[in-house]
Amino acid sequence: MRVNLPQRAWPVQPGEGQRVRNLWGNVIAPEEPGRTYIGPNIDWVTLAKALHGAMGLLGQPDLAVPMEIKAFHGSPYKFSKFSNEAIGTGEGAQAFGYGHYLSDAPEVAKQYSLTGIKLGDTEITPKSMWYNPFKRMINQEQGWNEGTLTKALEEAVDNWGVESRIGKESNTFLQKIRAGEKPSPSGNIYETTIHKGKQSSEYDYFEWHKPLTADHKIKIERQLKKEYPKWADEFINTEGRYETGGQWYGRLAQSMGQKGTSEFMKRAGISGIKYPTGTLTKGGKSEWSGKYNYVVFDPEDITIERTIE
Repeated sequence: MRVNLPQRAWPVQPGEGQRVRNLWGNVIAPEEPGRTYIGPNIDWVTLAKALHGAMGLLGQPDLAVPMEIKAFHGSPYKFSKFSNEAIGTGEGAQAFGYGHYLSDAPEVAKQYSLTGIKLGDTEITPKSMWYNPFKRMINQEQGWNEGTLTKALEEAVDNWGVESRIGKESNTFLQKIRAGEKPSPSGNIYETTIHKGKQSSEYDYFEWHKPLTADHKIKIERQLKKEYPKWADEFINTEGRYETGGQWYGRLAQSMGQKGTSEFMKRAGISGIKYPTGTLTKGGKSEWSGKYNYVVFDPEDITIERTIE
């Protein structure tokens, strides 16, 4: 019986894979690469070893397929690299811990990218002093338009007074709109790869709303005993009161703060947090089912592939 095999099913790579490929060389006709003959003269023991080895190759690093995460990040700011110094300067409130927020769904990133406004040669971002009342307007009306912006500016002038710094800045923007200048969205969507070139075994996320896995508990407990041996046992004994990943994170944050907790978990071997897309995003869509948002602790784990303005 003649069986055709893919010509490049097992490309030559350094490492353990070569040993198994050598076994395959004993059953592949050298004069017809990619084709093997199974018949009365075949060495069945060698073939069995080759098949067994090929199965084992699935877990070998020289043949394993990278399992990096493709994700999107929306921001009113333009940058070329993620940095911890920028955490907290955007629209997000770090509701799921300290880190860099990304999403499987580009639509989610788009919503956060549109938190900036361009008015003539001026860009209004969350760094603007009067941005908070404007953000409230956005949340109440589920979006913004010229009327929303005008209301936010008028509120800032009324609340702070036209002579205050915030009032003056707000009034300047307000007068530009009344003079006919049209505001437009200003923001960027970053298409990224998280853990580029890595296998899924090389990074680790816990889910915010689900019970912490035994492996995650072991990592946290081991790091606690290493860094805080005096109160590690006390913390571990309260396990029954802290079940979900979010509860454990919150318990640690009571002592370490959010930033300290994320840095601690990173040292423990945990890469970040994940939670279902649409958990806090207004107007969550059914097509987001099964997709996640990520809170990545280390900015070096994020590679920007392209920027969409």
